[in-house]
Amino acid sequence: MTFQPTHRGLVRQVWMSGTPHWIPDVSRDKAFQRAQLAAKAGLHGAFRLPVLAGNVTLAVLEFFSREIRNPDRRSADGASDRQPDRAVHGRKQARKTSSTSRRTTP
Repeated sequence: MTFQPTHRGLVRQVWMSGTPHWIPDVSRDKAFQRAQLAAKAGLHGAFRLPVLAGNVTLAVLEFFSREIRNPDRRSADGASDRQPDRAVHGRKQARKTSSTSRRTTP
């Protein structure tokens, strides 16, 4: 089964790009379609994280905060690196490198 968000907006952008997206204050962001609702609910910071399997986006997780939060590149990059598929790939690459270095060491 294949699913893609059909609506426009930031979730779709994250879905299509496969990259995380951070908004410091959604209640003031003109691109955020639900800005008025977010302001009413007291929500400000927002972070969207794609769930990937290789290069395929399976889902987009959306998190909100009641505080205005500036982008934290380390957190966004760290969250991306924790994707299950990437973690497995990273371990496989480490094993390959380790076994190759053992073979080439005199």
